[in-house]
Amino acid sequence: MALMKCPECGNEVSSLAPSCPKCGCPISTKDVAIQPNSELQVQESEIVPEPKPEEKFPAIPTVINIGKQRWSETGGMLTGCYYLSEINFTNYIKEGKVTLYVHTNGIEILSGIEKFYISFDQLVSLKFIPEEKLTQENKSVIGRAVVGGLLLGPLAAVVGGISGIGKKTKKLGNFLLAINFWDVYSHRIQTILICSKKEEIAFLNLIEKEKAKRDTPEGNNYLCNILDENGIISESRLLEALKIVGEDNLSKEVMRIENCGPATALQKIQSIGSKNNINTSQYRSSGCIVTLLVAIASIISITFIACAI
Repeated sequence: MALMKCPECGNEVSSLAPSCPKCGCPISTKDVAIQPNSELQVQESEIVPEPKPEEKFPAIPTVINIGKQRWSETGGMLTGCYYLSEINFTNYIKEGKVTLYVHTNGIEILSGIEKFYISFDQLVSLKFIPEEKLTQENKSVIGRAVVGGLLLGPLAAVVGGISGIGKKTKKLGNFLLAINFWDVYSHRIQTILICSKKEEIAFLNLIEKEKAKRDTPEGNNYLCNILDENGIISESRLLEALKIVGEDNLSKEVMRIENCGPATALQKIQSIGSKNNINTSQYRSSGCIVTLLVAIASIISITFIACAI
């Protein structure tokens, strides 16, 4: 694994990258001769390989309760920014300001009104990295990207975005929180980088404290692991999750997986339910609550008007 020049634009590219991140030119190492003592040679201590074939997706439950939020405790909340276009490659979180909360059984990443959960069962590693460690010049692009064995996701994508880190992080801070986790959607280890003003040790300490306790989770914050080993929605897993989280919460997971709207996701769930002789609407709870709230608001409104008259 080493650096090489792109044959089209001359940009430095990892020899393992399928294409140049700058111009898109396909990369082949057949015509590139790398000398044993070349500055492009990667030192063994800097290499962190992708998971080996035998390192399969772990036995993560179909439904994980992330538990109760610990925001009121010291270190329970962290504010940062997520930059998708230049230093990240997962689209689970919208670009911009994010807030991270520690829960009794995982981490919540809040982006606007959207939530993304990572349970402790998924977590591989979590560490703050000074931004200069990723952008400093040295002998190996892989060394710059991997930094102490932290970045275990698709390496070429990370390397492709390294050049943009300096510009982005200086808007908020010069630290990056690197989160490595087993992704329930791709069944691979992924990496998320969150820009932060400082190294929030209290945040990391609280996570370690909660991981060690592993109390029975509280709250209604669920993560659903409903894909089979081929990356296809498992009907049995979906129906198991449905009975625990309800139709509305499950629809959000299907929307993320299928990249579809709420109506299509609901139709997918109902179709699988019908195929298995299950009326999925019996697990629709939030709709009833909304209906009840609307009814109460209507009664209050009518009473107010009557009094005014």
